[in-house]
Amino acid sequence: MILLKRFLPRLLFSCLLLPTTGVLQAATTTPKIATPSISVKVTQPKGSAGDAFGAKIMKSMLLTPCLSEDSEKKYGAISGLEGINVNNSFDQLNIKITGTNVNNDNDKWYDFDLYFFLINLTASGTDTDIPNSQFFVFRRFNALTSNVKPNGGFSGIEIIPKALAQDLDKADVLLRRQDFGTDKIDETILGGNISVDKFNLPQGTWMAVAILASNDNDIDFEDPATWAVWDATPFILGVPWRTRQLTCK
Repeated sequence: MILLKRFLPRLLFSCLLLPTTGVLQAATTTPKIATPSISVKVTQPKGSAGDAFGAKIMKSMLLTPCLSEDSEKKYGAISGLEGINVNNSFDQLNIKITGTNVNNDNDKWYDFDLYFFLINLTASGTDTDIPNSQFFVFRRFNALTSNVKPNGGFSGIEIIPKALAQDLDKADVLLRRQDFGTDKIDETILGGNISVDKFNLPQGTWMAVAILASNDNDIDFEDPATWAVWDATPFILGVPWRTRQLTCK
């Protein structure tokens, strides 16, 4: 008993000095998974019709007026905004996409492709004629087969009208994952201001939509569960509904 009392403290102390390798291995952390992000912003260029006029009429949503000179005079007389310079040739918008792609697979390409659409919410969707088509697809030429990598900005864009969301497919990609030079997205659509009157876009309520999704998967543009991340911004051309004066010109 005397020997036990003498050596017990030494025994306990020795136990405290045992290797802790197993404990350290169990505490190893798993790699952090990066999260993609996307944002689309529609603004009115300084000096444009919307900048000079629309903000004084519309408080809750961006508006470009699409007014003729005669309509401008009538509008000013009724609203008390006489003297405001609204030149129809300056019905312009600026659309910018920002965000972050990711490479969680650590392979040679980023994980997601970039899609961008302008959507005419007041269109009938009965055909692909501009007044009726709901979707305007912004797509690079031969986007799924091209080996050309743009050096900043979107070159070679084609704009394709499509009637309904069910007519969209994975080939309607604006920028393929393998064409991303960096994980950062900071692009202005068409490289600058868009003159909506020159494009003869229909009046009504519109939406700019940007989506990050993988075209390796079965993308369903009627099911956002198949998209990684997305954003949408509304705006009005002229009036918030379909009119007899269909286009902004």
